[in-house]
Amino acid sequence: VLNKYMDVEGGKGVLHCVDHMGHAHTTANRVKEMSNSLGLGDHLILHDVDFWEFNLPEDNSLDFIWLDFAASNKLMKVFEKWWGRLEDGGFVLVHSTVTNRLTREWLEEMRSMGNEGPFQFDQISFLEPLKMFQNSFSMFQKRSTSYKEPILTKYP
Repeated sequence: VLNKYMDVEGGKGVLHCVDHMGHAHTTANRVKEMSNSLGLGDHLILHDVDFWEFNLPEDNSLDFIWLDFAASNKLMKVFEKWWGRLEDGGFVLVHSTVTNRLTREWLEEMRSMGNEGPFQFDQISFLEPLKMFQNSFSMFQKRSTSYKEPILTKYP
């Protein structure tokens, strides 16, 4: 969960990593150590809690949510809980969506809603053909009808 507005040092962005560290082969417990070694430790808050128990204060908006867990039938609940906190133009990345049967059913449901459902978004999916398992992901960009990307270049 990424929040560029949470102030750590003069308005720098913060990455909230949520993991209960319960998986036998987890490497999530090394994230803080690695971020410190890269000089990024002030931009990371590691929450050792189950995702379903995780909350941020209500006044925190988010720019990016990366769901890297086998949620399949719970994904709609994630969107219902967090979509309203996502900034217009923000992204949700969901792994293992195209080639996993349960998650693919959810993805097709989202695609069929289009912008007629409770979530207004653009969506694209990618295959990762060199991986045997969890070899796809989908990205959703929250886009209200008034959203426009900022123009940041000096030249036409």
